Amino acid sequence: MSSVARSEATGGVRYRPASGMKRNECESSTKTQENSRAVVVRKIINQVIFYSLLLGVWAVLAKLKVWPPYLFPAPWQVAEALWAGLLDHSFLIAIGVTMKRMLIGYSLSVMLGMILGIGVASNRFLEETVGPLLVSLQSLPSICWVPLAIL
Repeated sequence: MSSVARSEATGGVRYRPASGMKRNECESSTKTQENSRAVVVRKIINQVIFYSLLLGVWAVLAKLKVWPPYLFPAPWQVAEALWAGLLDHSFLIAIGVTMKRMLIGYSLSVMLGMILGIGVASNRFLEETVGPLLVSLQSLPSICWVPLAIL
């Protein structure tokens, strides 16, 4: 970090190191800031180019009708559907219903898990019988629970 001082004799601007920093440290700090800005700008440019190309490929594939439009709509059709959903509030209604279901499911799972956990921890019979089953269920990958969640 450096502070800027205006030289009274020459009227020019000179940098003076702040809090005991040497001039070389101050210059390297400025270069580091410039390099980090350049990295951020380059990253943003790369992302804009990538997503523009991705959108272009999507539009070309939709225009060529490689797949039927109901399976692979064009980007402008998706934008129109999004806008229509926002205007008629169907997205907000769907989000509300989803959040309600999620809250009910999470609450039920917490209550049942607490009851089962307290039961297994406090009852030797449950610990010996249900405990190994619960430990074996913990080793299952998360994807195994999807069919049960669909039910």
